[in-house]
Amino acid sequence: MALTPSTMLELGTRAPDFVLTNAVDGRSVSLLDFESSKALLVMFICNHCPYVQHIRPELGRLAEDYRSKGLGITAINANSLVTHPQDGPDAMRELAVVEGQPIYQAEVQAASTRVIIIHRGRIVTDAPTDQIQKKMSRNRYEVVLEASDSGREDVRKALRAIEKVDRVDVLETEEPDVWAFEVRGEGNEDLRRAIFKFVVDGGHTLLELKPEKANLESVFMELTQE
Repeated sequence: MALTPSTMLELGTRAPDFVLTNAVDGRSVSLLDFESSKALLVMFICNHCPYVQHIRPELGRLAEDYRSKGLGITAINANSLVTHPQDGPDAMRELAVVEGQPIYQAEVQAASTRVIIIHRGRIVTDAPTDQIQKKMSRNRYEVVLEASDSGREDVRKALRAIEKVDRVDVLETEEPDVWAFEVRGEGNEDLRRAIFKFVVDGGHTLLELKPEKANLESVFMELTQE
């Protein structure tokens, strides 16, 4: 783990610019290179870190999955070549060539202790991972049901009409007669009783109703939507 304590910058702070050399091809990389990205993920990693080694085999997959969603990704090695020669440019270049494998999101999430998301050059969140997930998970539910004669869009609109419901999104399911929704509420009021009453009154069959915990992907997508 890093020996230097993390410091919190005020949200909305302009991300500090940087110009560093890419260890693989020697070109310069700066913050301006990611100006068109919806958000920027900056990872501070090094070759010898056991946590990095644990998730390293799947880092390529993380890049593949999220670049298509508009996420810019770069990694910075801040270690001294004098104190950590095994983390030098030559070793970084060799590792980048050998590690052609694509990090499963679950592993990234498990290994992350703090998340900073930069959107359009400004910091939109900077906090411990569990704190962000708790805040973004507040009053969010997954509802799975077998509907009566109503259409799925009608059910979605009816769920949205429940008092204190702010947003309802359709989730994918494998069974055509089973519908799933993500219901987000306003404030901190527990909506499970109201949702259950809606299901019963509508003649639907409730298969699942549970609070949903936000993952890092949903946090990123929500904080960077236009």
